[in-house]
Amino acid sequence: MFYYGYVVDSYGFVDETDSRIDESFIEISDEKHQQLLEENATGKIIVSYNGEVFTAEPDYYYIDENHQWQQRTQAEVDDIRRQKEENEFNKQFFNTSLGYVKRKYTNKTGEVKDFLSDALPLLQAGVQVLTYTRELQQNKVTATEQFINECKQQVLIDFYGEV
Repeated sequence: MFYYGYVVDSYGFVDETDSRIDESFIEISDEKHQQLLEENATGKIIVSYNGEVFTAEPDYYYIDENHQWQQRTQAEVDDIRRQKEENEFNKQFFNTSLGYVKRKYTNKTGEVKDFLSDALPLLQAGVQVLTYTRELQQNKVTATEQFINECKQQVLIDFYGEV
């Protein structure tokens, strides 16, 4: 079994009879091939770097513009992961002057609802709502006109992008 690098927009494995095999292909055992596939199934990526084929946690290696695997520094990996966490947080919450609001909430009947489309039309100044800190601590706050306007603005941002 051989692992090949960039060939016709792909990476992968070929058996010994493949006519494309050249010095850039890396020979691996059937056991190594199986190990790579099993680890890949758990979320690791298969990497060909410095003449070796192995699995790694996502984000530590990437393919550059020359189709070669490159290793990132720990600082680069940390930045990427922080950005992913920020993006995930922003999918679940949006920020207001009273704190972060959960986009999805569970009402008293157990139904999961969308805050902006289901709750916002019913909101009035003076009603109590739950907001959160970045650390996910809940706060019960009183809705203000400013808060309601910020929620309406978020609807426009979600629909049109930055307005």
